Amino acid sequence: MSEGDILSDLIEGRISVQQAEQALDEILDSSLAADVQNQLGFSRAEWTAYAYGASLSELASWRQDGWPDRCIVCGNQIEIDRFGWIVIDVMGASRLKHISCPES
Repeated sequence: MSEGDILSDLIEGRISVQQAEQALDEILDSSLAADVQNQLGFSRAEWTAYAYGASLSELASWRQDGWPDRCIVCGNQIEIDRFGWIVIDVMGASRLKHISCPES
């Protein structure tokens, strides 16, 4: 795995999803756990999405192909870097929804 960017390693095929999950687990079980976001090269939004339930493979795909930027409920744009969104499961895939969606 290259230094500190687990999602890039997934995108480039240098590691498998299982290896990425193992690396994440090892960091979380170590003294570096408080700095896991930086240790593995996650942006703040990526780490937040992971904490909400997005998988590592989904995050790698979002980083490479672009984040879903429309609320799955109301269809309005979500500004990823301003937060105000959560990840929800829709038929086995992670999608974004406003925290205070006007359509909820």
